[in-house]
Amino acid sequence: MVITKTDIIGKIRKAIDDIVPSGVTDSFETDVNDELWQAVQQAAIQLSLELPLDMLDGSIKALGGTVDSTRGFAYDKVGDDYLRFVYLDVTNTAGIIRSLMEAGSDEEKMQSSAWSRATASKPKAMLDLDETGAKVIVWWPGDNAHTSAELAYIATPEVINTVTEEITTLPAIVCSIRSEAEQQVIFRAASIFFEGKKEGAIADRFKNM
Repeated sequence: MVITKTDIIGKIRKAIDDIVPSGVTDSFETDVNDELWQAVQQAAIQLSLELPLDMLDGSIKALGGTVDSTRGFAYDKVGDDYLRFVYLDVTNTAGIIRSLMEAGSDEEKMQSSAWSRATASKPKAMLDLDETGAKVIVWWPGDNAHTSAELAYIATPEVINTVTEEITTLPAIVCSIRSEAEQQVIFRAASIFFEGKKEGAIADRFKNM
């Protein structure tokens, strides 16, 4: 979904007018559009992390793993826009990986042994950092038969500038949230806005809608 600043702020203001009791917002600045826009950006990130996957559109990235044959894994960078894991489909393995191991967990420690590490029939993966601090996804098995994979993930919302037919530049957010969840973006942004105004009861009301 592409969320344009002008459109979403108008809808948030309408929601506030419809729901918030008269007089509560009288002390707020007349021009709060920039604050509302910041709230929308935060809402887009929060909801990209929280919404069920059937309300989000995932991105796909082809991975070509660097192999560590001694330890039986392969790895590749996930990219700067990576936000949330959906699945990993490693070539020549039996099943799609839909959850990641925790780095440092007992499950991950089992991968250090050739006797207990994951196999082509039961592949495993985890998110980690490489020596430069970049996020990488690591998978087992990762030998020469399983060097590539397909990663599905939810991308981080991105603020862009769009150009209209009148050559007017408008700020917008490109995100994985589907259009049918727009109302949730509106309510969450309103909640974040009222949290900033120390109006906790109203913020909670919008968050729970």
